[in-house]
Amino acid sequence: MRLMTRAIRIATMTALIGLAVRPADAQEARRRWEMERQIRLDKFDQVLPRAMRDNGIEMWIVAVKENHYDPLWKDLGRGYVTGVGYYVFSDRGGERVERVALGPSGYLLNESGAYDAGRARPPARSEAHWRQHVGRNRSGRRSFGNDAGRAEEDAG
Repeated sequence: MRLMTRAIRIATMTALIGLAVRPADAQEARRRWEMERQIRLDKFDQVLPRAMRDNGIEMWIVAVKENHYDPLWKDLGRGYVTGVGYYVFSDRGGERVERVALGPSGYLLNESGAYDAGRARPPARSEAHWRQHVGRNRSGRRSFGNDAGRAEEDAG
């Protein structure tokens, strides 16, 4: 009985210590992210333009594929990629290099402020575009999911 009471006390103390540490861990993670973000911005504003100009590069494109990350993925902002995405850096001779993320998305990337523009999805299309380019089920039967192939078999 005494051993059981001691075990309960130890478990309770461990749980309380674990709860007390969590906010500090979250604050530390946020502090680290802010520091990484500032380093990224400094590299993009100070190092990247000089490196591109010294090597005669006007445009640098980094292609990333889902689950096949570039070694620079973390340095570029850790954007979430579905399919294929591109980080595009363009030097038009101005004070800074233009930066665009096409495809990569996510909270970390959006909050980083490192990119001038980004687009995770294709642009919105007009209704006329969709009528012209999207097939319609004219069989009168509504089909969803795996049942879509059966509608064609039933009709033929």
